[in-house]
Amino acid sequence: MRGACSVFVLAALAACQSGASRGTPCLRSADCGAGLQCALGACRAACRESRDCGADQRCLIEPSTGISVCSVEMVDDCTAHGCPDGLVCASGACVNACGTVVTCPDGVCVGDVCRRVVGDAGVLPDAAPDVDAGSNCHGPGCDPVVALAMGAQRALAVTASGALWGWGNSASAALGDGVSSHAGCANCSALPVRALAAAGSPLAGVVAASVGFDFGCALIRDQTVQCWGRNYAGQRGDGHADDGILVPRQVVRDDGTGGTVILDHVTQIRSGDEFTCAVRDAAAGGVDAGVSASTEVWCWGAGAEGQLGTGAAVPYSNIALHATELGTHTISLAIAGTHVLALSSDGTILGIGDDSCGVVGSTTTSASRLTAGLGQVTGASEIATTLYHTCAITSPSTAPGLSCWGMASEALGSGSVPTMACPSCGRNCATMPFSLAQPSEPIEHLFGPSGGTFFGTTASGALYVWGGAFNEPFDSITVPTLVRVPPAIEAHVGGTAACALTRDGDVLCWGSNDQGQLGRGTITGVGMIDHTPNTVMW
Repeated sequence: MRGACSVFVLAALAACQSGASRGTPCLRSADCGAGLQCALGACRAACRESRDCGADQRCLIEPSTGISVCSVEMVDDCTAHGCPDGLVCASGACVNACGTVVTCPDGVCVGDVCRRVVGDAGVLPDAAPDVDAGSNCHGPGCDPVVALAMGAQRALAVTASGALWGWGNSASAALGDGVSSHAGCANCSALPVRALAAAGSPLAGVVAASVGFDFGCALIRDQTVQCWGRNYAGQRGDGHADDGILVPRQVVRDDGTGGTVILDHVTQIRSGDEFTCAVRDAAAGGVDAGVSASTEVWCWGAGAEGQLGTGAAVPYSNIALHATELGTHTISLAIAGTHVLALSSDGTILGIGDDSCGVVGSTTTSASRLTAGLGQVTGASEIATTLYHTCAITSPSTAPGLSCWGMASEALGSGSVPTMACPSCGRNCATMPFSLAQPSEPIEHLFGPSGGTFFGTTASGALYVWGGAFNEPFDSITVPTLVRVPPAIEAHVGGTAACALTRDGDVLCWGSNDQGQLGRGTITGVGMIDHTPNTVMW
C-alpha cells in the first residue's frame, strides 16, 4: 500500500505501540484506540455513508476487506501523499473507484468515481469540474438521479437518496407503485411516480434497477433484489407462481438442497424480456467461495432458450438458479430479448440463449444456445447487446477498439465481412466481428439493450449513438454519432423513446410519447416524434 502507509512507516512503529489516535498509521485494529479500526493504513472511524463522518470527510471502502471507514485529511490528501491502493485521486481527495453504485458508501457512482451526497439538497460537491455543484436543483426534490434503466416504453430512475421513480408504460404496475393507471391514463403515467415497498411505504435503499416486459427489479443497498409486476414466467423470482401481487417482493435462490434462501451479495442486475440475471459476489458466500471463484451469475424467469444459464432449456423458474454456464469471474452482464452475455475479468465473453444470428458470439445460426459460446473478441473491457447485435470495447496496445457482430448490416459497418444466411431469422449474419471507427475521444462505456441502438460515452461525458432500427428514435446510423446533450453518464432506448442521464443528475428524453415515456406530463399521438431532448418533469 502506498500513500498512507508508505509515508508514515517509521512513525507507525512507535505510534502503534499503544491505542493510537485517528489518522495514526497502523498495521492492525488492535493498534488503534477505542472506537477506531485499522483500514487503508491508518486508524479510522467506522461509517456507513459520508454523513456519518465530519463535514470535510468521506466514507471510503477498504477494497480488500469491504470495511467502510472515514477519510483522514492529513493521510488522504492525494495532492501531497497520493492514495492508498484501491482508491483514486479526484478533485484533490482520495475516493473509491467504482463500477456500480454498490461499491460506493453513498450510492453515487459518477464517471467511475464515488461521489458524495450531502444535506437535504442532494448536491454533488466533489463532482467533476463540468458538473454543476449545486446552485441548481436536479432530480426529484433536488435528489439527483444516479442510475437509469429503460425498456418496453418505460423508464426507471434511481436517485442519490435511494428512491426509485418510473414513468411511461405502467401495465401490470410495472413502475413499481402497485397500480397501472395514473391521472386518467390507462396503463401509463406521463409523470414519474415513486415505487413503493410491499407495506406501501416508499421503496428505499435502491442503488440500481432493471426493466423487463411488464415487470421491473431493484437492487437494494443491502445487496438483495426485489422485483414486481407480471409473474407468469416467474419474473418476480420470489418463489411464488401467482400473477396478482404487483408490489416489490424479495428474490430468493436455490440453496442446493431443495429449499430457498434470500439471493444476497448481489452487485449487478440486468433484465431481458421475461427474465433477470444477477452478478453475485461468490467470495462473500457463493457456492464456489474459497475455491477459485470471485463472482457467479444467478438467473430467474423464462428460460426456454437456455438464457437462465443452467445448460438446459428451462420453461421458467420462479427462483434464482445458478447460471453455471456463465463462469465464475463475471464483472458485467449484457442482456437483450432472450440472450445473455457475461464479460469476465480476463476480457473474455461467454454467451447463452437465443443465438439466431450469432449475436452471442458463435459462427453458426443456432436458434438456441444452451451451453456457453465464446465471444468473437478477447481483451474486452465493455460489452453491450441489442436483439441482433453485440458490441465490445477492446484494449489493444494503441487506442481502444470498437467491434460489433451479429446481424449483417452495411449501415452498421459490416459490409466488408463475410456473411451467412440465417433461415430461422430471415437475415444475413456476419461471420466475424466488424470494426467501427472510434471518435477522436474514444468511447469508454457502452449501453444497450434495445432493438438495435447502441449508446456510448467518453471520459468527458460526450454521448454517441449508432445502429438503430425497429421504430426507435434512431435508424441506420453507420458510425458513432454525437448526441447533443449535456455531459452524460449513460443513455438507453426503451422502445420508441430514448433517455440520457446527465452528470448533474438530470434525465433528458426524446422520441415517441404516446404512453408518457418522455416524462413531461403530457401524452401525444402514436407516430408523433419529438427529436429534441428535454428534461423529465419531477
